[in-house]
Amino acid sequence: MDLKEAVIEYMNQKSKNADLSPEQLQIIGGEVATASMKYALLSTPPRHMIEFDIDKVANPDEVSGPFLLYNAFRFKSLLRNFDAGVEKGIYPALPPLEEIDFSLLTNQNEWGLLLEFVLPFPSLIHQIAIPDFPAPPQLPEFATNKLCDFCMTLVNSFSSYYKSVRVLTDDPKEVPAMFARIYFCKSLQTVLDNALDILTMRPPEKM
Repeated sequence: MDLKEAVIEYMNQKSKNADLSPEQLQIIGGEVATASMKYALLSTPPRHMIEFDIDKVANPDEVSGPFLLYNAFRFKSLLRNFDAGVEKGIYPALPPLEEIDFSLLTNQNEWGLLLEFVLPFPSLIHQIAIPDFPAPPQLPEFATNKLCDFCMTLVNSFSSYYKSVRVLTDDPKEVPAMFARIYFCKSLQTVLDNALDILTMRPPEKM
């Protein structure tokens, strides 16, 4: 079994794929398989042997490319659901940034996520993209595995946060806090999008 077939087999095991046509499944399966291969290669530290197990690389329940893409897709779905709710009149439209009261972010995990993922992201990219150059004939080592680990930790941390905090709400008293949390989620989404762009692993529109 090749990687694409393995990915599609795992996708077929998920009931949410019932609305995908066979053609869509083939296209998305190919995209996820490509991302799976990239993650397997880029997540391996420099000077380490690459161990490629198709069952593990294709499994969305393992630490793998599909796992990262599925969680990134779920992350983006939160903001899509908010936008859809605004269109349906369930939620008020998001006010400008300068009107947001960020003191309403009272969950300690929210500030922890900002400090762990948003603020240090530029430094991480600088460290990975511009490593110290050793004396010849040695070559510099680009630690792409650190960015893979960063993305994986981000989606796991956000998933834990999302289970403990209700972000979307139509309670008028909670709407100002929801607005602050939407901007908070947008900041994390921007970091994740940029990281996945660097890894050339953007999630498909449907999964």
